[in-house]
Amino acid sequence: MNQTQTEQKLMQNNFALKKLQGIKPNGVKSRGKTNLEKLLATRDTVLKENRSNLDQVGNNASKSLFLTGYMFRALKNIEFNESDLRQFIFATAHYGYDDNTKLLAGVLPGCLLTILTKRRREKNKQTFFHVDGEGMEYPYLFYSTQLADYLVVENFKGDHICNNVAVGHDTFVNAVYCRNLEGKSNLSSIGMSGAKLNLAIGLDLRGDSTFFKPGYNSGSIGLIYSSGCEGERMFVNVGRSKGKIDMIIAHNESWRNYSLEFFGWGAEYVNLLDISGDLSCCFSETKNSKIKKYCPLQNVKILLDRTSDPQDYLAGASYLLKLSASENSKDYADTRNKFFINQIEDLVEDLRNQNEEQIFNTLKQVEELHAKAKLKQFVDLRYGR
Repeated sequence: MNQTQTEQKLMQNNFALKKLQGIKPNGVKSRGKTNLEKLLATRDTVLKENRSNLDQVGNNASKSLFLTGYMFRALKNIEFNESDLRQFIFATAHYGYDDNTKLLAGVLPGCLLTILTKRRREKNKQTFFHVDGEGMEYPYLFYSTQLADYLVVENFKGDHICNNVAVGHDTFVNAVYCRNLEGKSNLSSIGMSGAKLNLAIGLDLRGDSTFFKPGYNSGSIGLIYSSGCEGERMFVNVGRSKGKIDMIIAHNESWRNYSLEFFGWGAEYVNLLDISGDLSCCFSETKNSKIKKYCPLQNVKILLDRTSDPQDYLAGASYLLKLSASENSKDYADTRNKFFINQIEDLVEDLRNQNEEQIFNTLKQVEELHAKAKLKQFVDLRYGR
C-alpha cells in the first residue's frame, strides 16, 4: 500500500469514527441529577449568592426570612421528600463556617421542611419528619422553621437548634419534639410574634436558655412539656408581651441561675402551670434580693405546685388558683386527673424509648388529650375571662 492509499484509509477510518461517536447506544440515556444533588446544588448557589448579603439584612430572624423567600423561589420546580431532606442534613453537617454561614446552613433544612409541608398541606396531607443525628454537630438546625406538622429532632450537638420555630403571623407549627440536644438556646424563642404552635416537647436538653421566650410578643402555644433539661435561664420571659399559653408541664431537675425570670410578665395568660422540682438552685445566691423581685410568676390562672422551695420564691406569684401536692393533696390530684396531666406525663416520658412510628402515634395521643382537657374553656367559665 503506497502513501496515498494509506492516507485515504486513515481519512476513511477517522470519518467512520466520528460517525460512531455521534451515535448513542440504543436504550441508554445519560443519568439526570438525583433530588439530593439538586438540593445540594441549590444550597451551593445560596451560599455563594447570599453569604455577603446577610450582613446587611439585620438580626438572625430577618436573615432567616430573607433566606426562606430566596429558597422558595430557587426550589420552585424541584420535587423532594422526607428521605431527601434527611440525606441533605447528613450531607451538609460538619462545616466549619463563620457565624453567618452557620446560620445560613442551618436555616436551609427548615426552609426545605417549610416548603415540603406547604406542598403537602395544599393536598390536605400531613408531613412527619424525624431525624436522629447520633451525636453529630449541626448548629442552627431547623432555625426559623415556619411550617411543620410533626418535627422530631434527636441526638444533636450545637447552639440554636430548633430556635425560632413558628415565628410570625400566618405561621403554624403543629408539633416539635426535641430530645438529647447539647448546646445553648435550643428549642427557644418558639411560637412568637403572632405565630401558632400547638405542641412543644423538650426532653433531656443540656445547655442554657432552653425554652427562652416561648409565646413572646402575641404568640400562641397550646402545650409545653419539659423534662430532664438542665442549664441557666430556663423558662425566662414566658408569654411576655401579650403571649397566650394554655398549659405548661415542667419538671425542674437541674435549672440554675435566673430561671423563671419574668415568667408571664405582660402575658395574656398561662392557663395552667404544673411545676415540680427544687427551685432553690434557680437563682443566684449573691443576688437573691434582685432575683426574688423578678421571679414571681404573673398571669398564671391555675398553679399546680410540686416544688421544693425552701426560700418560697413562689410566694409572690400571681394566680387565680394554687394547689399544692403537700397542702391540698386531694384537690391537687383531682385537678391533675381532670386535665389528663398524669396520662400526658406517662405518654411523653415513654417517648425516650420509642421508634419513629411510635413517636408520631404518641404525639397524636398527647394532642388528643390536651384537646380533651378543654382547659381554656374551663378557665373562661370559672373565672369569667
